[in-house]
Amino acid sequence: MKHAHLNGVSSLLVIISSSLTYLMEVKLLRVLREHKGAIGWKIVENKRINHSCCMHKILMEEQYKSTIQPQRCLNLKMQEVVKVDVIKLLDAGIIYPISNSSLASPMQVVPKKEGMNVRKNNNNELIPIRTFTGWGVCVWVTKN
Repeated sequence: MKHAHLNGVSSLLVIISSSLTYLMEVKLLRVLREHKGAIGWKIVENKRINHSCCMHKILMEEQYKSTIQPQRCLNLKMQEVVKVDVIKLLDAGIIYPISNSSLASPMQVVPKKEGMNVRKNNNNELIPIRTFTGWGVCVWVTKN
């Protein structure tokens, strides 16, 4: 996989196969540029997608009982990341607040890793290193 930009150097990032020939890549990028309005670049642009198509349920056994998950402490930077992501999901209509549930879904902030770099170590050996690009929020869903 490799990155390509549809507009300029740093806007409208797409990920395409690195096994494409030069001609195939040029043709693919031309089609993507012509139809870039059909691509949801932000979560809020995906309102027209029926969420039942992209939702799933985890079927539990009958004897399974839910447990109340403890609230996790996050540092201020992580709290801001969670706040921004939750607001995006609320605005897009993907999640909604529930005030009468005794259960909560714990959230975990994890580093987003994109691509690989290769660097030399002290012994002049090539070591692959993942590139860190920001933070992502994971939500564990509990049965209600």
